[in-house]
Amino acid sequence: MRSLHVSDLSTSLDALFAEITELAPKCRFRDCTHQHEPGCAVQAAVATGTLDPARLARRSKLKDENQQYTPIVTGARGNKKTSSRGRRR
Repeated sequence: MRSLHVSDLSTSLDALFAEITELAPKCRFRDCTHQHEPGCAVQAAVATGTLDPARLARRSKLKDENQQYTPIVTGARGNKKTSSRGRRR
């Protein structure tokens, strides 16, 4: 086995990175990615030294991997199909 991919960790990521989750509502924009937006409370915490930038980078990496490997359920209610966002094999 080369790697293990776990999917749909969105609630677990929020708990694991609680300090970032607590800062997020203070951002200027509701859909802030915490990368480059003006008025980002998370980036302000990194700039003041209250949040480790490596921790933010780890959260971003895990969030991207989660989105890539979590299947999307589509279709009508009675006819759900699962498709993958990730790479084709």
